[in-house]
Amino acid sequence: MIEKYAPFVHPNIWPDEDLPELAPAFKDLGQLIVDVGELVAMQVDKYVNSKCAAYESDRLTRVIRSSKCCKARLLHYFARTTDEIAAMEADNGAGDGFSSWCGWHNDHGSLTGLVSAMYIDKEFNIVENTDSTAGLYARSRSSELVKVNIPQNHIAFQIG
Repeated sequence: MIEKYAPFVHPNIWPDEDLPELAPAFKDLGQLIVDVGELVAMQVDKYVNSKCAAYESDRLTRVIRSSKCCKARLLHYFARTTDEIAAMEADNGAGDGFSSWCGWHNDHGSLTGLVSAMYIDKEFNIVENTDSTAGLYARSRSSELVKVNIPQNHIAFQIG
């Protein structure tokens, strides 16, 4: 699959020596998201079919079940200096002075599963988020900026 879909599929890079438990834990979480995503897809299919009789009754469910190319990302952000933060706020391309560490992008999946963020200090302890502006943001269909808050031990799904 890597050769056939080179722009979309790349081998994973795991820090096996430093953190051997990461790969199996990440893969287990990914499978949980796919399993729950299939249940969400079933409900989406029922709803859409109730509004549009021409809709194939299990279309999204089949996409999730048959996909051979699910993607998962584990994002890590290093602490920014004051100068870096000021530069990002001044020139981020969003046109509203919003600081975006990850950068604006369009998701292109049928169903995207998201989990809550973890905040870790320099000693690798899990800590509370002390920056109320940090986290995941999305733009609504009316271009409103919305902060997405996903509680601990929850999965959120974005459709489309």
